[in-house]
Amino acid sequence: MNAGMKGSSDRRVLGIAGAAALALALAATGWSAGALEPDSGAGPALATAPTPRPTPQRYRPASPPPPAQRDGDGDSHVNHALGGDDCDDDDNNRFPGNHEICDTAHHDEDCNPLTYGERDADGDGYPDARCCNRQPNRGLSCGTDCDDANAAIHPDAQACSRDGGFVLVCRPRPAGARSGTDRSAQADFFASPEGPPWDRVPCGAGTRCAAQPNGTGVCVP
Repeated sequence: MNAGMKGSSDRRVLGIAGAAALALALAATGWSAGALEPDSGAGPALATAPTPRPTPQRYRPASPPPPAQRDGDGDSHVNHALGGDDCDDDDNNRFPGNHEICDTAHHDEDCNPLTYGERDADGDGYPDARCCNRQPNRGLSCGTDCDDANAAIHPDAQACSRDGGFVLVCRPRPAGARSGTDRSAQADFFASPEGPPWDRVPCGAGTRCAAQPNGTGVCVP
């Protein structure tokens, strides 16, 4: 074998050995020898990072409003719209537990439309019909005593009309009735003594109403 042929053979052996060593090195790093072939048409595959999972959103309740917005009228009762018991956060004289007052303005002091300040000046056990409280339907809830200055006058008691031709029977307003829509609109009575809540009942033929010493009235011949 001449020297030229021997050198060519040695180079082939070294080339094969070198290629084998390169393949082993690439395999150790995760690369493949085929990725380096000229006709592969693509470079080595690149490792990609895993897609991160979205972080779940946790429910966070809204922060409560500042104290000044929770008690707008300063009566120490929180607005009912914000979970409190104040039925009117614009009125510092209206809150649960406040003393209900008998007043002609029909103002609700204690956030309870069924109370009206039970004044009973004559002590007959019936609260003054002038004590009223406005209802949610804009009607009134009132006392039942048509004349709180006379203990003999109370529901179903009767007095005489001014002309003596009728007896007036005390018929209080039904709770929640609207003012001016029925015979028991009590405010009319106090403006005109013969208006509601009295019922006008005519005396029979040949009789007239006679006032009694206690202020009641009866029809007599």
